Amino acid sequence: TATYIEKFNLMIASGELPDMIHYDWYSYTGGPQGAITDGVIIPLNSVIDAYAPNLKAVLEKYPDVDKHAKTDNGDYYAFGSVNADDRLRITSGPIIRADWLEELGLDAPETIDDWYVVLKEFKEKKNAAAPLSMIINAISAGTFIGAYGINYGFFQEDGKIKYGPAEKEYKEFLTTMNKWYNEGLLDQNFSTVDSATINAQMLNGTTGATWGGLGGGIGVLTNAATDPKAKYTGTQQPTLKKGETPKFAQVAAPYIPWVAISSKCENVELAAKYLDYGYSEEGSRFFNFGTEGVSYTMVDGKPKYTEEITNNPDGLSMSQALTKYSHGGQAGFYVVDLGYLEQYAGLPQQQSAWKEWLKTDSVKYSVPQLSIPTDDVNEYSTLKTDIDAYRDEMYIKFITGTESLDNFDAYLKNLKKIGIDRLVEIEQKAYDSFMSR
Repeated sequence: TATYIEKFNLMIASGELPDMIHYDWYSYTGGPQGAITDGVIIPLNSVIDAYAPNLKAVLEKYPDVDKHAKTDNGDYYAFGSVNADDRLRITSGPIIRADWLEELGLDAPETIDDWYVVLKEFKEKKNAAAPLSMIINAISAGTFIGAYGINYGFFQEDGKIKYGPAEKEYKEFLTTMNKWYNEGLLDQNFSTVDSATINAQMLNGTTGATWGGLGGGIGVLTNAATDPKAKYTGTQQPTLKKGETPKFAQVAAPYIPWVAISSKCENVELAAKYLDYGYSEEGSRFFNFGTEGVSYTMVDGKPKYTEEITNNPDGLSMSQALTKYSHGGQAGFYVVDLGYLEQYAGLPQQQSAWKEWLKTDSVKYSVPQLSIPTDDVNEYSTLKTDIDAYRDEMYIKFITGTESLDNFDAYLKNLKKIGIDRLVEIEQKAYDSFMSR
C-alpha cells in the first residue's frame, strides 16, 4: 500500500534501520541489487555459507529455487518462502455451479465454445443475471484470455518475451468477451465488481461461474452455501480446442523473498541463525503446522491438523485458526509443505478443483520476477505504467463496445507509439540475465 511504501521510504531516508527488514525488494529502485549497492541490506552469500546451513541445503537441492533467490550478480539477499513443489504454485482457476451443470445435462466446459453454451444455458434456463462474473484481475491469471495463446502481460515462448495485449490474438479474445458482454453472459459490472459481491452472487444464484482460489473461492462458497443443492467445482482453464493443454494460469514463484538483513544489523550471525530455522525439518514443520499436540498430531509419520484447526471451537475458519499457531501457507522464511495445502484444501470439491487447475503448462511460459538493470529502471517504470494504463483503459472500452474493435489496429499503433517495443526489449534483456544466473 501507499502508506507501507511511504513508511519504508521515510525509514530509509532516516538511516535508522532495524536488524531485519521485510519488503518487496523488487519495488526498490534498482531492485534487490540496488538495495545492496545503496547499503540498505547486505549480500547473504558468505552469511548463508557460515550461518544458514539449512537454507544452503535447500538451495543446493532445488536449482530453480536457487535461481529465483539471487540477483543477476549472484547475490543472495533475502530469506523467503520456498515453493519447491509446483503444485503449491497453482491454487486458483475457474469455478462453476456443478449442480446447474447436472440439472441441465451439461458436461464441465473445456473449450471457449463449451463455455458459451454453458453460460447461455445458465442465463436462459437458470435466469442468472450475470452468468459469468470475475474480478478484473482474474484476466491476469490467464483465465479465458489464455485460450488464445496469450496472457494479459508478459510471457515467454522459447526464450522470447512477448506482451499478450500487443499480439494479434488479443483481438480474438476481446471479440469473444465483447460478444458475451453484449449477450448478457458476462457481468455488466465486470470492471468494478469485487470478490465479496461475486461470492454473494454465486450463493444467491445471480452468477453461475467465476474465478477464485481453493480457500477463498471453493472453500468459502461450499461452506457458506445455504441451498442444500448448491455444488461448486473447479474446471480447467479454457482452451480453443478440446484436448489442448491450457498455457496459462496464476502461478506463484518457487521462491518468494521475505526478510533481508539490514546493513545496520549488529549481530548478523544471530539474525541468520534465527531466519535459517524455518528451513530445517523441525522449523519447517513448526511454520507449516504449529505446535504438536495442539494444532497437529503425528499420524502415520505425517503431521495432521487437530480439530483446533479443522473445526475450531471458537468458530474460526481454518485460515484464521492456522494464523494462531503457524504461518499456515502465508509467505515467510521456511519451506512450504505440500501436506499443509492438502489438508487446507481438504474438501473433495477443493481437491477436485485443484486437480483441474493443475492441468496447465503455465510454469513453462511464465516470466519470473526480474531485476531491471539500473540504467533502464526509470525508463522501464515509466513505459510500463503508461502502457499498462492504456491497455486497461482499452480493455474495458473494447469489451463494452465504447470503442469499436474496428479500431484494434489503431490501438496496436498507439502501443508502439507509447513504446511497447522498447518495453519488451528491456524485459527481454532482464529475462536473459535471469536465465544466465
